[in-house]
Amino acid sequence: MIINDADTGIQWLAIRGTNNIRNVFVDGRIKVILEARLGVYLHGGFLRSAQEIYQLIKARLDPTREIRITGYHKGVA
Repeated sequence: MIINDADTGIQWLAIRGTNNIRNVFVDGRIKVILEARLGVYLHGGFLRSAQEIYQLIKARLDPTREIRITGYHKGVA
């Protein structure tokens, strides 16, 4: 989901997190990887997913505006 905040000019990218039992098993195989460009260590699955999602949506983003990324959890009732 992309949210464009008109007040701040920030583009928010919200990415779903762990949602089902399959995701739990994938999350359990955590491999932390150094992302050289940012100079930070990230969960390998998150990094891979973020790179794939970025390729899918980059045409819809405004390169002149700041981008912030957050996760969210779909609640189960």
